[in-house]
Amino acid sequence: NNKLYVCDFINNQGLIHAIATKRVTDDGDTNNASLYNALDLPFGYLPTDIESYGTDLVILASQNRGVAFNTGKSTLFFWDTISESFYRQVDIDEPWGSSLLMTNGNLYVWAGVPDFGYSVFRYLGGASFEKVAYFEEGNPPPPGAVDAYRGRVAWGGQITYPQNAGVVYALGSKNPQMPQDALHCIATSSAGTAGTYVTAIKFLQSTSGVVHR
Repeated sequence: NNKLYVCDFINNQGLIHAIATKRVTDDGDTNNASLYNALDLPFGYLPTDIESYGTDLVILASQNRGVAFNTGKSTLFFWDTISESFYRQVDIDEPWGSSLLMTNGNLYVWAGVPDFGYSVFRYLGGASFEKVAYFEEGNPPPPGAVDAYRGRVAWGGQITYPQNAGVVYALGSKNPQMPQDALHCIATSSAGTAGTYVTAIKFLQSTSGVVHR
């Protein structure tokens, strides 16, 4: 709907704001019914990522417990951007939801326990998820560290052993004849770079047509 939606968290309340502009002299130079606090989340839910879901929005949030993010559940909130409130709330059986990715009609969710592993879920509709990957250690990727190209989903983050190294994983293949549930480690930080954390990844296409990650 030509609006930019922004997650916010004020006084333990999750808020979604809407920014809309129009052109009078230059592109985007005039406000066009932007709205502060377009949507409230339930008290105590900290929004971490937001994605388009058809003509709707889906917001990933986690119950805020101060510094103890390892309690409670992470949750998806579905909103049509018109109604005063969200129309669906779906809990995920992991305490910290970190990022979302909508690609090829599939909604992926990364959630887990910081420093103690995480899972990758595919949302199936209703209240159902399919777990497509699980890691016993490491941190789920932050927003911006997930991307997809031709059906292949990739994400960055950190593994706690060895040496808290940065890592990039990929799930599936752009070739439909290859297993689409295969998990690949496609990049790791070199030795001596302890504490590395991959915070952003992006597939880019050069002028020659080659796609780089």
